[in-house]
Amino acid sequence: MFKHAGKKLLSIILVTGVLFGCWSATRRLADAVRSSSKHLVSIGDRAVQAIQNFEAAREDWIETASATQVNFLLTGIDDAWGGSDVIMLASLDTKAGSVRVVQIPRDTYINRPGSTNHKLNSVYATAAVEAKKSGQSETEAAHTANRALVAFLQTNLGVPIDHYVSINTEGLRNIVDAVGGVTVNIPMDIDYDDESQNLHIHLKAGRQVLDGEGAEQFVRFRSGYLTADYGRMDAQKIFLSALIGKIKSEFSLPTAIHLAKTCYRHIKSDLAPADLIPLIRGAMQVSVENVKMITLKGQSAKDERGVLCEVLSHKYAVDLLTDYLMPRGSKASDLHFDPNKVFTAPGKINEIYEGESPHGKNGVRASDAAGIRIR
Repeated sequence: MFKHAGKKLLSIILVTGVLFGCWSATRRLADAVRSSSKHLVSIGDRAVQAIQNFEAAREDWIETASATQVNFLLTGIDDAWGGSDVIMLASLDTKAGSVRVVQIPRDTYINRPGSTNHKLNSVYATAAVEAKKSGQSETEAAHTANRALVAFLQTNLGVPIDHYVSINTEGLRNIVDAVGGVTVNIPMDIDYDDESQNLHIHLKAGRQVLDGEGAEQFVRFRSGYLTADYGRMDAQKIFLSALIGKIKSEFSLPTAIHLAKTCYRHIKSDLAPADLIPLIRGAMQVSVENVKMITLKGQSAKDERGVLCEVLSHKYAVDLLTDYLMPRGSKASDLHFDPNKVFTAPGKINEIYEGESPHGKNGVRASDAAGIRIR
């Protein structure tokens, strides 16, 4: 029973940023889980298996991948409509002692044959709906949808993705309550009501302790920011920074066990017990100063239906993904980005895609994220 709880705990840690802060507590958790796991395999074995699964066209650069680097897809699922409202790729490099997190806007433009929805978050939602129609349970459909999103991103972004972890909004609330809340400096008064989603957001500006409900409100709010969804992604960086601080200062093994039991039902992941110990060992070596977060920003343009999307610049995306998610020593030419041209379309969208991006590539360290100014 504890082994399964430990497996889910790592998922919780990864998807919420706990992985970035609880090094002392995870050492004790690692010892406890190790005693009940007799058939562990090394992370190197997992990396070899991942390498074998890639198509032959990519073997030239995949062969250089370090067995110490593992990439994860992290998704936050909206309970109201079942889509992936939060999409992040996180890379843990144990040899370099670093973690890199790339936030991908849910409204990123994609052009898939047979689909009229041109936003990235439709990949998960469509796969989940189709899976349920075929008779799969909610849990089975969630795993199917995660695998579909992994396959889409891995193929079209050109970066390896080893595991997926997803959490829903109820799970987020439970996680925050289980650690006793997090202290966040709210940048301004935020007020928003959406009866269709039963979503009500009312928070006052200033430094305050947010419980699970307040944390959900903070990370979901976007309508009052000038930068809309990018403002929300900055708020998520601030929240992760606050959660890290709370975990580092107060986390303990009893809290870890309580957290695992509390959130067990809300996590979906393909992580196996054999993955747990090597990842924890590696994570324990990473300092908060070596955790860096960035948003893969696009530029706004309307799709064929007149719906506003965020269009990626080809060059900008390649450079950023190479720096943050590819194995150490990789060059931009090693990244097989967008082989099927799903991120572009004729006209204005292609102009943005082929042009230069106005956005920079300097992310924010987790230790500095609390100072982000949201616009």
